[in-house]
Amino acid sequence: MTIDKDELVEAILEAMDQRRKISNNEHADHHAFIKLLMEREERRVERMRKFQLSFIGAIAVGIVGALGFIGQFVFDYVLKNSSR
Repeated sequence: MTIDKDELVEAILEAMDQRRKISNNEHADHHAFIKLLMEREERRVERMRKFQLSFIGAIAVGIVGALGFIGQFVFDYVLKNSSR
């Protein structure tokens, strides 16, 4: 007994349809929803990365500002005490 390829494909598809619990449209909706969730997660990760970079930048600017303030304080102190 031989089965041609088309009959085999048809039999497999029919068996899959019988076992399927959801319709093709519902299945497509699930895929669209999962894609939406993945895109949302990618955007969240990108926002977090940008925030981390801006936070690190703010810390760096703060450190430079603090060093500048300390440098100005030391400079003023040295100028006041060197004129004695």
